Amino acid sequence: AWAVGGALEYLSPVWRGLRFGLTPYTSQKLWGPSDQEGTKLLAPGQDQYTVLGDAWGQAQTEETLLRVYRQIINTPFINADDYRMTPKTYEAVTLDHEPIDDLHIMGAYVWKIKGWNNTSFANMSEFAGIEDENEPVWFLGGRYTPKGNYKVQLWDYYCHEFMNCVYGEIVADWDVSDDLGLSAYIQGCDQQ
Repeated sequence: AWAVGGALEYLSPVWRGLRFGLTPYTSQKLWGPSDQEGTKLLAPGQDQYTVLGDAWGQAQTEETLLRVYRQIINTPFINADDYRMTPKTYEAVTLDHEPIDDLHIMGAYVWKIKGWNNTSFANMSEFAGIEDENEPVWFLGGRYTPKGNYKVQLWDYYCHEFMNCVYGEIVADWDVSDDLGLSAYIQGCDQQ
């Protein structure tokens, strides 16, 4: 397939901590035989598509942000996976909190997902392959990124009667010289 696409984002002005945003995404077909799909650059059948991927309202204070409805989420397991024409977006309620510098905590209730080339949103459990289920995913996690040379993050994702996934990561960076650096990663995941 060969396609051209993009997004047009509108962000309202902030009024008393309230704001909304809208982002339609599109992928327009330049070339793609209908019997040779699979790139996920176009919709099934190699059709072009346009979808309202982001449509959210938010309330924000200095340390906390509450966002509701269609949005991009960026955590280790629920994220935009943004390497096709349009990102994955989610119907969710997210709560971000930064109680101190360098510490970011996020919790969410996610009930639907729009895949890369989908024009509609599917239930999270259905998208994962669990038929006849309508279960959301809950998650809680955070990142600690002090101004030193390391980062720590820990996340827990839960979907009733389907899965519980705990992910942890520690990253350390060292400058060997002005032109050379070293990084070490320790990652772990427990899925049940």
